[in-house]
Amino acid sequence: MKKRLIFIIAAFSLSFLIMTALAFVSTRRFDILLRAIDNVEQSHSIIERLNLLEITIKDIDRFERGYMITHDSNYVRLLAEPCARLPALTEKLKRMTAGNPKQYESVIWIRSYVVSRLADLKLNLSFADTAADNAVPVHFYEGRISMQQCMDFIRKMKRTELELLAQQHEHKRRYQQLAFTNLRYLFFGFGALTLLLFSLMIQEFRRRFRYQEELQAKLIDLRQSHNELEQIAFAASHDLQEPLRKMQVFINRLQWQKKDTDEESRQLMERISNAAGRMQELIEDLANLTSLVSEQGNPEPADLDKIMRQVLSELKTKIAEKKATIHQDQLPVIQGYPEQVQLLFKALLDNSLKFSHEHIPPLITIKSARISGDELAEIDKRLAEQMFYRISVSDNGIGFNNKFMHKMFLLFQRLHSQHSIYEGKGTGLSISQRVMANHQGYILAHGRPGEGATFKLYFPAG
Repeated sequence: MKKRLIFIIAAFSLSFLIMTALAFVSTRRFDILLRAIDNVEQSHSIIERLNLLEITIKDIDRFERGYMITHDSNYVRLLAEPCARLPALTEKLKRMTAGNPKQYESVIWIRSYVVSRLADLKLNLSFADTAADNAVPVHFYEGRISMQQCMDFIRKMKRTELELLAQQHEHKRRYQQLAFTNLRYLFFGFGALTLLLFSLMIQEFRRRFRYQEELQAKLIDLRQSHNELEQIAFAASHDLQEPLRKMQVFINRLQWQKKDTDEESRQLMERISNAAGRMQELIEDLANLTSLVSEQGNPEPADLDKIMRQVLSELKTKIAEKKATIHQDQLPVIQGYPEQVQLLFKALLDNSLKFSHEHIPPLITIKSARISGDELAEIDKRLAEQMFYRISVSDNGIGFNNKFMHKMFLLFQRLHSQHSIYEGKGTGLSISQRVMANHQGYILAHGRPGEGATFKLYFPAG
C-alpha cells in the first residue's frame, strides 16, 4: 500500500512537471505570437503612414501648381495643412522604424528631401507673388526633383515593408498553429493524466476503505479478545488468591504444630510458605497490570510530591531495614491518574531497594526538571518540539548492563537467575512502562554494572 501511494505521489509530481513544462512552452509560444501580431500591426501602420505621406506630398505639389497658374490665394490656404502634417508624419515614421536600420535610413533620407521640398515650395510661392509674368522659377524644378526622390524612397520603403509584412504573416500563422497545437497537447495531456491519476486515486481509496473495514473488524475482535483476557486475568488473580491464602494458613498451622519436627521438614515447610507468598505477590502484580490496561477514565491533577510522600510512607519499613537514604527535589503537578503514578513510584523505589549492595546502604536520588523533548528525539523527532517534566530516579545499587535493557520492561523477565539473592519478580518495570504509556509519557533506563541505575520518567508538560 505504501509503494502504491508513493507511485501515485510520484505520478502526480511527474504530471505536474509535465504540465508546467507544457504551460511554459505554451506561454513562450503565445508571447512570440503576440509579438508577431504586434509586428504585423506595426507594418500595417508604417504602410498606412507611407501612403498618407505620399498623398500629402502629392497634395502639396498639386496645390503649388494650382497657385502658380491661377495665383488664387485659396491654394495657399490649402497648402498650410499638408505642410504642417508633413514633418509630423516623417517624425512618426522615424520612431516607428527605429528597430529596422534599413528602413530608418530611408526615413532619414525622406525627411531630408521633405525639408528641401518645403524650402523650395516657400521660394516658389515668394517668386510667384513678385513675378510680373508667368515664368516658371528654377526652384519649381528643384522641388519636383526633391519630390520625385522622396517618392522613390517611399515606394522603396513600401516594398520593403510589404516583404516584411509577408514574412510576419507567415510567422504569425506558424506560431498561431504551434500555440494551438500546444494548447491541444496541454488540454488532452492534462485530461488524460488527470483521468489516469483520478482512477488510481479511486482504486487506492477503495482499497484503503476495504483495509479500514477489515481493520475495524479486527479492532472489534481485538477489543473483544482484550475484554475476555481482562476477565480471565481478573478471575485468575482473584480465584487463585483464595487457595493461596488457605495454603499459607495451613502451612502456618502445620509449622506451629510441627515446630519440634526435624530440620529438613521445617525447611521444606518454610520453602512452601515462601513460594506461596511469592505466588500471591505475582498474582497481585498481575492484577495491578490488568487494571492498568482497562479504561482509565478522565485524567485529573496529580501532585507528584504528595504521591511520593505516600509511597515513602508505605515503604517506610523496608527503607529502615535497608538503612536507605533518599534525596528528593520538589516534584511538579501533572494531569494524570494518581493511583497509577503511586504504583509507578512504588515499583521504581522498590526496585532500587531490592537491587542494592548487601553491605552498602542504598542512596536514592529523585530529581525533577522541565525540559524540551530533545532527549526523546531518537524515539520520535516530533517529540523535540514538546515540553516534558523529567523525573529521574537514581540509585547506587548493583546496576545492570545496558545491552539487556530491552528485556527489562518485559513481563516476568529478570536479569538475574531464579536462584539469585535478589528477589525481583519481573513485573515492576512492566507496570512502570504501562503507567507511562497511559500518561502519553516515556520511560528510559541507563545502568552501570556495580555502580547503580537511573530511570528517567518523561511526563507531558501540557
